[in-house]
Amino acid sequence: AKDLSDSFGLVAGGMEDGAVRIWDVQALSRGNQGDRYRGLVFQTSPDQRQHQGAVAGLQFNELTPAMFASGAADGSLCVWDLGNGGNPSIVPLQTPQGNVRDSVTDLAWNPKVQHVFGNTSSTGWTVVWD
Repeated sequence: AKDLSDSFGLVAGGMEDGAVRIWDVQALSRGNQGDRYRGLVFQTSPDQRQHQGAVAGLQFNELTPAMFASGAADGSLCVWDLGNGGNPSIVPLQTPQGNVRDSVTDLAWNPKVQHVFGNTSSTGWTVVWD
């Protein structure tokens, strides 16, 4: 398995079907242009997907480059750690009881505190996760 945390230039994408895929930028520039899996180093399998709706927000953590967060139309949020080689650990976040799981529209990491990020929702709510 490839150690994703040591890769140079990763790009992550959230898909319409809830999947998350990660590409190695250097590998994208090499190889067969017709190969749709060229540079792909990780993708969630259907049984591994944490999002049931389209992924609308996804951002790497600048202070901890092996981590990123993702949020989706179904209201789900996850923190991903790529430091485990080819098997990223995924931490789904629980919405507080009684809150409606609004569609996540965007998210961003705090640039000064490595474990804090916030997300916005389709109904205008903003939540800061600490």
